[in-house]
Amino acid sequence: MKRFIFSILMIMIFFTACTGFTKLDTIRATDYFSGIRCEIPLKIPFGSPTSEFLHTNDSIEKLKVTLGQTTEEKNNFICEKLPYGALMVIYKESSKTALYLLQELTMNSLSDSEYKHKYRFSDFSSFLLSIPDSIERDIKISAVEGVPMPHYLFSDRSGTYYMNEKNMINGDIEAFYDFYKMFQKYYPDHPIEVEKHDKKLVLKNIPVNAEIVSTDGHSLEYRLLNLEQITFAFYDHHNRPVVNISHITYSH
Repeated sequence: MKRFIFSILMIMIFFTACTGFTKLDTIRATDYFSGIRCEIPLKIPFGSPTSEFLHTNDSIEKLKVTLGQTTEEKNNFICEKLPYGALMVIYKESSKTALYLLQELTMNSLSDSEYKHKYRFSDFSSFLLSIPDSIERDIKISAVEGVPMPHYLFSDRSGTYYMNEKNMINGDIEAFYDFYKMFQKYYPDHPIEVEKHDKKLVLKNIPVNAEIVSTDGHSLEYRLLNLEQITFAFYDHHNRPVVNISHITYSH
């Protein structure tokens, strides 16, 4: 795993190990795209202090009902059900909107427990690793942060994805396309463009935070870049749908 995400995971694991999972009365997350920090009253018996990982006996249907009751009181967000055991929270602050995702995990999170259901609460930003493009002589991009991703459509729901590898998915190109059209609707000031072709989806003009490394693997700096294009190629692998994320170009 590349240094970009590895350092973040180490900080999170260290923090969790020091403080432990705990009972939560409020879940919180900060949206990468708008900077809006949501705070939603929700009783969770066993969760990470960051609210990213939540363990409870409540099903996704029960959580939707509970959040719906909170909506009537707070009137600053609505909750919609997504496929594959996920909910989307549409959170409003002043004239801006932020999207958050509550999705059920089938894998163990950072700590095990006796609770039936495990969830991840986050925004829709992602990490892309192992990007082979060079920016200047003797340096390259090893990872980027900030590409919007429909996490609920991937089998791996960690929020981290690998370039030029088979990423197992639950949805299809139409589901991905619908997500990006929805993203454009709720983030009208974000410059991202989306095009759909035969078995390919192309994103254009995506601002990201990139980790720049030298050819010997040493991290040099983080830099704001504009990715000119990312291509999602959809196909079947052993009768399972997969997507390959590739063809990144960038402008300085």
